[in-house]
Amino acid sequence: MFEILGYILAGCFLGIISGILPGIHINLLSILLTKYVPNADINIAACIIAMGIVHSFVDFIPSICFGVPQEDNYLSVLPGHRYFLKGQAYKAIMLTVTGGLFGIILGLLFLPLFFSIGTKFFYEIRKYLAYVLIGTIFMMVFSEKENKKFWAMLIVALSGFLGFLILRNGSSENGIFAAITGFFGISTLLESISTNSCTKKQIITEFSFRKFDAIKSPILSIIGGSIVALIPGLGSNQAAFLIREIQGKIKTSNYLMMIGGINAVNLMLSFFALYSIGKGRSGPALVIQNLIHLNSDQILLIIATVLIAASFGVFITILISKKLLNALNEVDYKKLNIGILIFIIFLTIVLCNWHELIIAGTATSIGILTIKTKVKRSLCMAFLIVPITLFYITLL
Repeated sequence: MFEILGYILAGCFLGIISGILPGIHINLLSILLTKYVPNADINIAACIIAMGIVHSFVDFIPSICFGVPQEDNYLSVLPGHRYFLKGQAYKAIMLTVTGGLFGIILGLLFLPLFFSIGTKFFYEIRKYLAYVLIGTIFMMVFSEKENKKFWAMLIVALSGFLGFLILRNGSSENGIFAAITGFFGISTLLESISTNSCTKKQIITEFSFRKFDAIKSPILSIIGGSIVALIPGLGSNQAAFLIREIQGKIKTSNYLMMIGGINAVNLMLSFFALYSIGKGRSGPALVIQNLIHLNSDQILLIIATVLIAASFGVFITILISKKLLNALNEVDYKKLNIGILIFIIFLTIVLCNWHELIIAGTATSIGILTIKTKVKRSLCMAFLIVPITLFYITLL
C-alpha cells in the first residue's frame, strides 16, 4: 500500500518537472523510467499515470506565460496568451485548472459509457479513420479566411511531408520531440525575442466562474477527450476545433476551460483505453502498453491514482503559478525568453542526432512561417495527421 503510494507521489513530482521545464516531456520521462528502473511493474505504471495527470495541469503554466508575441499579433496568439497580454495570466491558468478538474471528475462518472459506447465507437469507426482525418484537415484549412487558405494549405503540406519523413521508417528516435520543439517552442520564442515582446504586470485575484460554464465546458471536454483517446492522429487542439465547429462560437474563457478539460480527460482516458481497446493513444499510455497488460482488477487502482494526481495537480499548479507570476513582474521578460530558448536548444542538441537537429530546424522554419502568416498554429499538427492518414489509406 505505502509502496505504491510512494510511486504515485514520485510520479506527481515528475509531472511538475515535465510540465514546467520546456523540452522535458512526459514521453521522455516515461521511457527513462522503464529503461532505468529495474523490474518495472504496476508500480511504475501508477507512477507514469500520476505523472501524466499532473503534467496535464502544470503544462499550461509555461504555455500561457512564455513566448508571448507583441500586442500587434494579438489576434494570432493562443487564447491563454490574450489573457497574459492583459495581465490576467492567472485567470487563464485557473480556467484550464477548473476545466481539467471538472473534466476528470465527470469523466470518471462517465467511465462505464466510455467502456461500452466508446469501445463500440472505436471498432465501428476505425475502417473510416482515413476519411475522418482527411475531413478534419480540410475543415481546418477551409475555416481560415480567404486570404489565408493558401498559406494554410502550404503549412499542412510542409508539416505533413516532414512528418512522413520522420515516421516513414520509425528510425528517428527523438524525431517527434525535435519536430514539436521546433513547431511550438523554438519558433514561438524566436518570434517573441525578435519583436521585443514585453509583459504587462500580472494581477493575481480571486477566481470565480459561472456554474453553468463549469458543467457545460467539462461535458464538451469529455467528448473531445474521448475523440482524442480513441482516434489516432488527433490532438487536443483538433478535438477543440471540431467541437467549436459543431457547437458554434465559444467564449474565450469557456474555450480555455474546455481545452484544459480535453487535455486532462484525454490523458486519463488514454490509460483506460488500454483496458477497453488494448491500445494507447498517448506517449505514457504506449509505454505502459509495452510494460504490462492491464486487467479489470487494476481499474480501481488507476481511478485512485488519477484522483490523487488530479488533486495534487490542482494544488501545485495554483501554487507555482502564483509564485511564477509574481516573479515575472520583477524580471526582464525578453532576457527570460532568451534563457529559456538557450535551454531548449541545448537540450535538443544533447538529446538529438544530426538528422533530428535538421528536423528541429525545419520545424522551426515552418513554425515561424505559421506565425508570420497568422494562420492556426494547430495546422502544424499535420506532421502527425498526414502520415497516419496515409497509413490508414493503405488499409482501405
